[in-house]
Formats: sequence, C-alpha cells, structure tokens
Amino acid sequence: MVLITNVAGSGSIQSMEMKGSNTDWIPMYRNWGANWHCLSGGLVGQGLSFALVSTGGQNLVFNGVVPEWWQFGQTFTTYQNFDY
Repeated sequence: MVLITNVAGSGSIQSMEMKGSNTDWIPMYRNWGANWHCLSGGLVGQGLSFALVSTGGQNLVFNGVVPEWWQFGQTFTTYQNFDY
C-alpha cells in the first residue's frame, strides 16, 4: 500500500502504476482516500518507480524513488512534484 501526499493544486491522483526494477508497469488501485495498492506480491527486494496521473491531467513518473532495500512501513520522499 502506498500513500501519496502533497499533490497541492494539481487536484488528486486519478490513476497510478508502479514498476519494480525487474518488472513491467503494474496498475495500482485506490484502496481508500489517498492510499493505493497493487496486486503483486513479488516486489520485495526491488527498487520501485511510480507513474501518476492527476485529476488536473498531468502525467508524472517518479523513477527509482524507493531503493531496493526498502521495508514495509518506511517513508520515502522525492522533491519532484506536479507543475500546478
């Protein structure tokens, strides 16, 4: 499960995908609120990237934002953000 925060003026997240360092893009599904999950259990030990589409129409890819040594419950931050 992934929680996306601080989307600001771009609206909210319309759709989201994630990619492990050894996988293709996997669709994610809104669980509740700003929490998203995917139905793949084989991502442990892989670096993770995320592709988001905002309700404002922006597409943004966060490449390698989560390192391969991640563990459940950790928080990761990127300074990449939507333009508006």
